[in-house]
Amino acid sequence: MRNVTLRSAIQWAYDVRDFQIAGTAALPSSRYDITAKAAGPVPAGQLRLMLQSLVAARFQLALHRETKDLPVYALHTTNRETKLQPATSDAPATMRPAGGSLEFRNMSMAEFADRLPARPFSFDRPVIDKTGLAGKFDFSMKLADGIVELKREMERRDLDHDTSVFTAPLHELGLRLQPEKANLEILVIDRVAKVPRAN
Repeated sequence: MRNVTLRSAIQWAYDVRDFQIAGTAALPSSRYDITAKAAGPVPAGQLRLMLQSLVAARFQLALHRETKDLPVYALHTTNRETKLQPATSDAPATMRPAGGSLEFRNMSMAEFADRLPARPFSFDRPVIDKTGLAGKFDFSMKLADGIVELKREMERRDLDHDTSVFTAPLHELGLRLQPEKANLEILVIDRVAKVPRAN
């Protein structure tokens, strides 16, 4: 890992999303390079457990799990047929601007839901995939008439959490957002050292 925060390392180690980490005021804001090597090939789940042990030892990290009712947006399909095309590649999911649109490739609905609370969308609450659509898709979301207007819109999103601007583009894809409450597991940081122990 290169130039990562402890928060992002915890997020990967415990396989949780950003909103599932609480008590983060205690976390140091510094960035770190983390280099570790297993004795042999191991699955990702084992690597996550190893990183949990590493951050616990180096940062004296202690945390516990809780479940909590949180406001979320649920991503559903509409009554119309979706305009999501089945992906034809096994490549990692990508999102990139194209004119006034954002193009998504090899994107599952769970991955798409994960992206909506982050930039450039900046939704003000987590998004949970309830579409029931399996697999990965290619699709395009038109948000502006050109790249300049798209950049302006994305900059405005950093200051404004109004999700209504995405209602029509999502509907065009056959998707919709529904405000709901969901009982979700969160990690609560109990203790952490500001400075990690040396190698």
